Amino acid sequence: MLLRTLGTHRSNLRALYQGAVLDVFSKAHILRPSREAVVCWIGFSGFQAAFACLGLLIQQVIFFLGFVAFTFLVVIPLQDGTGSPLFGIIRNMWPFWLTLVVAVLLQHLLAHFQFLEQHSLQKELTNRRALHVVAFLLFPINVLVGLVAGLWRVVISGLHNAVHLCRLDISLLHRRLETLDPGYHTYCQYLRVEVSQCHPLLRAFCILLIQPGRTQPPAPPRDTHLEEGLQLMHPKHPAAGRARSRRIRARWCVAYTLLRNPSLTASRKTALADPAANGAQLGVPRP
Repeated sequence: MLLRTLGTHRSNLRALYQGAVLDVFSKAHILRPSREAVVCWIGFSGFQAAFACLGLLIQQVIFFLGFVAFTFLVVIPLQDGTGSPLFGIIRNMWPFWLTLVVAVLLQHLLAHFQFLEQHSLQKELTNRRALHVVAFLLFPINVLVGLVAGLWRVVISGLHNAVHLCRLDISLLHRRLETLDPGYHTYCQYLRVEVSQCHPLLRAFCILLIQPGRTQPPAPPRDTHLEEGLQLMHPKHPAAGRARSRRIRARWCVAYTLLRNPSLTASRKTALADPAANGAQLGVPRP
């Protein structure tokens, strides 16, 4: 989780340095320090330590309870040869689970063979009346399937939030409610201060200003912030091999075009620069 947090933080900083605010935040933000941003920047390290400790504690409690339940419900009954209550519940509920599995498989088979028809490159819906009849008849079964899916969703959501509680770079709430997440809100304000005060382009510019004047060209910069800022100022040029391949391809295209259209030869730049261009033919001087 720590490595993922560092990687996400680095990606967010680079995106904000390049001006891609909407790639990080759900709404447009002005990357300027404010009172709230400064307060969040001061408390960010404390928040990170507290959330990390709390997340690890909750994970340990969940793992401990899970291992205890597995031991008393599965391992000990198997060693003693006694019946486990969990096995008894599963044994008594097998018709229920079998009904759900058969209903789900039946819906998938009907959707594949009866309600979808292949047309050229895409599938179209067919047998609409039968589709509505099947949906009406299987409504009670789908209610039971929905209850099981709802319980599974609660379990998955709880485990996901417990595992990612220590990460402040992601919100555990919906995009519209992420401002109610104090950890993520603090992280967003922290990013605003960091980007506004530690932009590598600005730092590289300041370092270049304070460098003493030299008559000779300066040596390549060694400062990491200066190098990063210069990389942001000067976009990366395409590789030499790629540029050469593009140039060769362009020349072949020009040659092919001239072979197919010989009349275009007189309109080329080299032909127009020739004194014999534009119909001025240099003939043999008469005696």
